[in-house]
Amino acid sequence: MILQWVCVWLLYLFCLGVQGRDCAFDDEMLGVDFFNDAKFHGKWYVVTLAANTQEKVEKLKNMKNVVFNFIKKENQKIAMEMEFTSAESDTPIRKTWNFFIDEATKHLKMEEYPGREFQVFIPKCEGCMIGRDTQKVVNPTFDRIILYTRNPTVGDDVINDFKKRAKCLNLDKM
Repeated sequence: MILQWVCVWLLYLFCLGVQGRDCAFDDEMLGVDFFNDAKFHGKWYVVTLAANTQEKVEKLKNMKNVVFNFIKKENQKIAMEMEFTSAESDTPIRKTWNFFIDEATKHLKMEEYPGREFQVFIPKCEGCMIGRDTQKVVNPTFDRIILYTRNPTVGDDVINDFKKRAKCLNLDKM
């Protein structure tokens, strides 16, 4: 009987370990590395996003031709320029945000929005990166990941990896 319980517990712990490894992504890039590595600067297309609120997904659905440009600035700052056209108009809309490297977390923080953090992950995909944009302090809180690529289209394997990450992070709105 004791052996049976030990086997059940070992199976349980094994399943927990497998599940934990399945969601452990070890490809985060620290803000300072992102700042210093020129291959991540420049033009990136937004392919898809996943969020914890439908509102964040709907915002992107109302945009077309979404392109981001990451620009290295002085004093370890990065400007993120966004250009898109709205679904109702063909007039380009541009926005710019400024990031700095938080010394404590090594993540990128937005100057314009205190409490907002940006993490960068580099999946096994040439010319791809995933940005995780979170706001945990200020209301409303949110969490989302965005797939950026150098080309406007990607293969199914890249999309499937992105969906797996979204599921692991409980970001079920796509």
